[in-house]
Amino acid sequence: MKIVLTHHNPDFDALSSAVAAALLYRCDQVILSSNTEGNVSEYLDRVDLGIEISRMNKKELEDMPEEKIELAVVTDCKLKNRLGYLNKILSRADKVIVFDHHQSKESDIGADEMYFFPYGATTTILVNRIREENLSIDPEQATLLLMGIYEDTGFLSFNTTKSEDLRACAYLLDEGADLSGVPYYIKRDMSKEQVFLLNELLMNMTLIIAEGVYIGVSSASFDEYVEEISFLAHKIIDMENLDALFILVRLGDRIVLVGRSKTESIDASEICYHFGGGGHPAAASSIIKDRMLPEAFDTLKNIIKEKIKPSKNAETIMTYPVKCVSFYETFDEALSLFMKYNLNMMPVVKEGTTVGIISRKDILQGIKHGLSDEPVNSIMQIEFEKVNPNTPYYEVEDIILGANQKIVPVEKDGVLVGVITRTDLLRLMREDMDKT
Repeated sequence: MKIVLTHHNPDFDALSSAVAAALLYRCDQVILSSNTEGNVSEYLDRVDLGIEISRMNKKELEDMPEEKIELAVVTDCKLKNRLGYLNKILSRADKVIVFDHHQSKESDIGADEMYFFPYGATTTILVNRIREENLSIDPEQATLLLMGIYEDTGFLSFNTTKSEDLRACAYLLDEGADLSGVPYYIKRDMSKEQVFLLNELLMNMTLIIAEGVYIGVSSASFDEYVEEISFLAHKIIDMENLDALFILVRLGDRIVLVGRSKTESIDASEICYHFGGGGHPAAASSIIKDRMLPEAFDTLKNIIKEKIKPSKNAETIMTYPVKCVSFYETFDEALSLFMKYNLNMMPVVKEGTTVGIISRKDILQGIKHGLSDEPVNSIMQIEFEKVNPNTPYYEVEDIILGANQKIVPVEKDGVLVGVITRTDLLRLMREDMDKT
């Protein structure tokens, strides 16, 4: 017997990667915990994938026949506690293979084979294997695999999305995946309970601003079970235009923690790991027991403040050594420097300190009006912003893009040590895009 397992409360990436593994290894059964997310549960009730998928509670798992398990494949998970009660079945397997994309922690499953790639979705890893082995999948299966990738990458918008995710989606579309059917299960209207909980979370929101990053932290209590809290996290982070969001929701005797992040400064999985959970940098979660909500909320805020990574600063993006014009140089001498270094803007320096900014255009205009032998200080721009090496990147961005200052001098102890230009900003933006 060959089986596939995935983490408790499976989402679409968990389900689709499990189905992909079943196809790849010709498994007999996919075993899910009984507490599947609402949209996943509805999908399973509606669709026949041609694969045996069992949703088992703890007692049903314990009552499973003691049949020999030749292979157990675990997808979208590499930690035993994330499997919940399903992890007990691993001890019966002759061979265990793990597929995962989460970077939060080393695996404790003790797999015979481990396939880890930091893609946007675990499903992408399996789709690549299916494509390499030229296995056939039907349109219904292709649509499910597409949903798994779309859900975990935020419709290919999260900064964890990789080019491999896009190529996997293209392959699935070629295999007949129905793109129009994806939003029905991934984007859902809210229930009355979700609307109430959303309002509570918005009213209870605390904003943490650090390193130029806006992080929302909120909590709420609800006596009844509310499905798809992660969906509410997506809504809030977009509605409030936050860089990251962490919400704690007490449901009965347990607390659900959901984290979302759009910035490299906050790793959602690192925060949730402190509460026994996991995930990836852009999306993570945890189930917290034996803590009161106020205590968990205070602990969460403290961990966020400890774990926020410093953002880029002026020193990391500036150009140096600096090409500059002396306060006493003439228009002709300045033009020679502009031509030599092929620059359009330069700082004007007096005794090591920036006292002005001047452009090639200003110099040419001055020469045209007969000022070749005049000092550049007569027309230099004297109202400008300058920064120090530790000035956060976002403040520099505001000066260049917001105040339309084309060059920003960087000074340390009153001495010019670098400059930042629009070109430097564009280079940085391109590097960030390449990383995602």
